[in-house]
Amino acid sequence: MRHPAILVSALALIAGMTSSTRGVTALTAPPPVTVDISLFDFPDAVSTSAFGINDAGTIVGSYVDNGGRERGFIREGSTFTVVDYPAANVFRTRLLAINNTGQIVGCYYTFQVPGACYFAFLLDGGTFTPITRPGGAFITNATGINDAGDIVGFTALPDSAFLLRDGAFMTFAYPA
Repeated sequence: MRHPAILVSALALIAGMTSSTRGVTALTAPPPVTVDISLFDFPDAVSTSAFGINDAGTIVGSYVDNGGRERGFIREGSTFTVVDYPAANVFRTRLLAINNTGQIVGCYYTFQVPGACYFAFLLDGGTFTPITRPGGAFITNATGINDAGDIVGFTALPDSAFLLRDGAFMTFAYPA
């Protein structure tokens, strides 16, 4: 059984992942909060993962198709839009976060390595912009974006967290 991953936006909208139990319809927190949960799968997908949601309820994530390829999606209402990073030999595209202006951050990878997602991007108005650490890094992952367009994430080799704000890439070393 896969355990649901739950994300909460500012309006307490919830997105998550499940593949086995369809009987859960509501999550009850300590009184007086009750939150409805909507379960969904990308049509004909092997698995579906939701990673981000904005205040309008637009959900971003990824799904695995029958060929084993991981592809990104945007879900608005009950409509899905498939998103693939536009480069040769991309095997994995994940959409990880969306802000209230519709800007999306995610990652992609060009080889079939389980779980790997090495290259970050910003998707804004249909345009993909790569996110790279000045001086280079083996892995760059963008994991969040706020309404001002500030992007956060992490790099590996060298290891650091980062904030990308107004074109300035700031790194923060992990404590020793």
